[in-house]
Amino acid sequence: MSKQPRDDANAPIPVLGLRPQSGQQIAVSGTAALSAAFHPSTRVITIYSTVDCFVEIGSNNVVANTSTSHFIPLGFVFDLALSPDLVPPGGAKHLSVISTSTGTLYISERQ
Repeated sequence: MSKQPRDDANAPIPVLGLRPQSGQQIAVSGTAALSAAFHPSTRVITIYSTVDCFVEIGSNNVVANTSTSHFIPLGFVFDLALSPDLVPPGGAKHLSVISTSTGTLYISERQ
């Protein structure tokens, strides 16, 4: 039986908690910036940006760009899945971000 919270119809609500001490802040600018490595068991991250930006998820050499990376508008909260096939086995997952403005990208790892 599920131990997830339940709604008024007694159906499970899929909720992931925040991984303790795993929040990150990345200064966003015209140069691609890389997050710290995510915990190996993290499968979802939540991101929020104070500026329009572009992101890519991958290994420590992933680089976001403003022409083919994924657009994230400012002020929206997004949950992103971290697929195990994003990096070679045993490799760490990272997020790269770039923008034409200056701001901050916030990342929360979920468990």
